[in-house]
Amino acid sequence: MADESHVIRGINWRETFPFTHIFRSFRVAIHPSKIALGVALLLTVYVGGRVLDTFWGPRTSAVPDELAAYDRWSSARPPEGRVKFSEVRDGLRKTVDQNYAQMLIRFEVEKDAGKAAEMAKTAQLAPEVRRKIRAERDKALETAKKNHDDAVKALDEQFKDKPKEKADALKQLEERYAKQVKGIYATAGRELEQVRQARGVGVFETWFDYQAQTLGLIVDGVMSGTWLAPNGVIQSLIKFLTVGPTWAMTQHTSYFVVFMVIFLAAWALFGGAICRIAALHIAREEGLSYQSALRFSLAKFIPFFLTPIIPLLFVLGIGLFVTLGGLLANAMGFGAILVGLLLFLALAAGFLMTITLLGTAGGFNLMYPTIAVEGSDSFDAISRSVSYVYARPWRMAFYSVVMIIYGAITFLFVRLFVYVTLYLTHAFAGWAVWVKAADGSNRFEAMWPTPQLWSLPFKINSEVLTGTQYVGAILIAFWAYLLIAAMGAYLISYYFSASTVIFYLMRQEVDATEMEDVYVEAPDEPFMEPAPLMSTPVAAMQTAAYPAIEPPPQSPPSNQPPTQG
Repeated sequence: MADESHVIRGINWRETFPFTHIFRSFRVAIHPSKIALGVALLLTVYVGGRVLDTFWGPRTSAVPDELAAYDRWSSARPPEGRVKFSEVRDGLRKTVDQNYAQMLIRFEVEKDAGKAAEMAKTAQLAPEVRRKIRAERDKALETAKKNHDDAVKALDEQFKDKPKEKADALKQLEERYAKQVKGIYATAGRELEQVRQARGVGVFETWFDYQAQTLGLIVDGVMSGTWLAPNGVIQSLIKFLTVGPTWAMTQHTSYFVVFMVIFLAAWALFGGAICRIAALHIAREEGLSYQSALRFSLAKFIPFFLTPIIPLLFVLGIGLFVTLGGLLANAMGFGAILVGLLLFLALAAGFLMTITLLGTAGGFNLMYPTIAVEGSDSFDAISRSVSYVYARPWRMAFYSVVMIIYGAITFLFVRLFVYVTLYLTHAFAGWAVWVKAADGSNRFEAMWPTPQLWSLPFKINSEVLTGTQYVGAILIAFWAYLLIAAMGAYLISYYFSASTVIFYLMRQEVDATEMEDVYVEAPDEPFMEPAPLMSTPVAAMQTAAYPAIEPPPQSPPSNQPPTQG
């Protein structure tokens, strides 16, 4: 038998290496409808958080640097020897109150030190303090201007016949005056910031800034390869998922509950819609409008909303039963013996809680994709997510690592794209502006500081702008931050898209279900009675062209007998 040669014409990389499906996530995530939904999610959460910050009082707001202090406190070793965090926070609050009380006395808003200390606790008379700060600033500016004008006149007399020396001295004088003006505005700005801090910093503002900084550390760690080092990928990821939420839950509980309702509602509505679009895109390469996706997420709103909560409620419920059992140890007589005898039940409960928490932590990313792909409920989403993790834990971990690395790389590309867009816009628009702001800086630069690659958000220096200039700066910030929000929306879209890809891969591995298998809603068509055949135009034409042939008439039967032949 002759040898047969086989030629390999190509390799199906996605079948050979299934994890390469994750590389489709960028193309799926960058779709405009998903970005728009991601922006809507971010805006809903951001506006909701800012509104809560507005209505929360000074004493219930966060203290400046509170979350960073909580991070350091929670990382302290050994934890047994550290003080309570309430004492740390009280120390920070005391420093802020003392600074504000000193300002009250300095500006003669309140002369009594005891009353000033009491007023500082609730940041009383803050508008009056701000007015005094601005008045002192304006007076300092007038003095600096008068001294500058006098110095210019003195130069005219000193270098009357020496134009070159006069020009050099005048240049130095102008530079010194400009530096002095900027220093006066900077000092007033720091004092105004102290007044703002005396009222407390918003809980959401504090949490949002911390999460953004931690996310930057994750991206930097991936690109530099520092996974296990301090502030590397693993440590920063753990902090991103635990430190901020734990701080809000333990230190600002009432705020946390209200905010989580807003957060989960936005996550369920818009995140569920993004997952649904990604599910159809990945499985069938089919598009889905954001209106249809929102209708799906609204129909599945309760499962999307409750799925992240149910495992925690389950653990909390079991934990409460164990706590009730522990009350027996307080009873006289046989209470302690009963606790010892029934401890195996508490251990079994602890085992269930551990299984649930670990499975939920490992399979959390699969919960929303389960509902979006299968069209199922919360219990199916939880059971599938947990079972897939325990069935293939190392595969799930590997997919997650690939997701993080690829996400960091693509996010840097998106960030660079947004930065170049903002920078070019700022550069070309700023070239046409030559007038100065009140502190001597370029007016356009004061309205919109030059974008920085690693710090795209910016603050407007309203103190050096007039009213109309400040309104213009607000409008500029609106459009700039909308583009920055699109960058954040990509992260959200990528998270849901990559998680959906991983769900398809895990389902294929565990359940042997093809990736093209996705739940599709049946279209709602009105029921119609079938029309008679002859009523259709085609049937009528056929009837006219080919008339029916009638059978020949038959003679009635005769009563006479047949003739015999």
